[in-house]
Amino acid sequence: MQYTWREPLVAGALALRQRALIRPSEWILIAYFVHSAALALWRGIPLPQQLLALAMPVVIWLLASLETKNSVPWSSVTRDWLPLGLVLFGYLQVNWFAGSPMDEWQRTWVRLDRAILDGWGLRTMVESTGWWGPSLLEGCYLLTYAVPAICLGVIHWHGRRGRNDRFLRVFLLGTLGTYALLPYFPSVAPRLAFPGMDLPTVIVPLHQLNLWILGHFDIQTSVFPSGHVAAACAAAFGLWRAIPERRWLSGLAFLQVALVLAAIIVGRYHYAVDGMAGVGVSVLAFVVVEAMSSAG
Repeated sequence: MQYTWREPLVAGALALRQRALIRPSEWILIAYFVHSAALALWRGIPLPQQLLALAMPVVIWLLASLETKNSVPWSSVTRDWLPLGLVLFGYLQVNWFAGSPMDEWQRTWVRLDRAILDGWGLRTMVESTGWWGPSLLEGCYLLTYAVPAICLGVIHWHGRRGRNDRFLRVFLLGTLGTYALLPYFPSVAPRLAFPGMDLPTVIVPLHQLNLWILGHFDIQTSVFPSGHVAAACAAAFGLWRAIPERRWLSGLAFLQVALVLAAIIVGRYHYAVDGMAGVGVSVLAFVVVEAMSSAG
């Protein structure tokens, strides 16, 4: 076969076309599950889990490519929302990589918590309101599970469905970036690492509900960085990008982040450094997405 100068051009054009089949947010999902597959092989987890980990990025790529080529209204809408379900799977997958907690780090982290709770008076300030303050914090913590779906629904409600990917890029990079770090910082929640210590004195029903959810569905790999804080913060930044003309919406989302930060410390779900790390990863995700969008 005679080789011509047109062949590399055609190959390059086909490669670009193939790349266009995958949304930028989906490349983030694929990258996360490629990392999980590599970690599964490195850690030598059971073979069925290794095979599932290896299959995930391939399945996402195939489904996205097929949907692009054979798109119909229902499949397009499903594709908008599927990343939220994959985030949940990605979180549960982290449980495969549990390790021994970093006890010395946790003893350092808890000293900062006690300074915030007692020295700065956070616990007294919250509990001085009776049941109202603790209930507000616990409610915001519970709401975190629904925040990504609420944000995506708000984007649709305001007729900005074409901006879904603006939201998802930041949300996925911030949230999945946090999940990717969890196996490297094995730790347990302060209420478990230091049982009976520094606990809230005003116990409200929502606190008991949150404990029940965590006791039945939470992972045991790590609490650093905080997935709750990272998801809430990344969702707020994503909403900021998706609907810049409605700043009050993202303002409400950032207020919820602040309340969740307080809730994780007062409720002893996380150390303060977990929350700060979750915010840091989300800020970095926002900066990276903004830079890449400006460059592209």
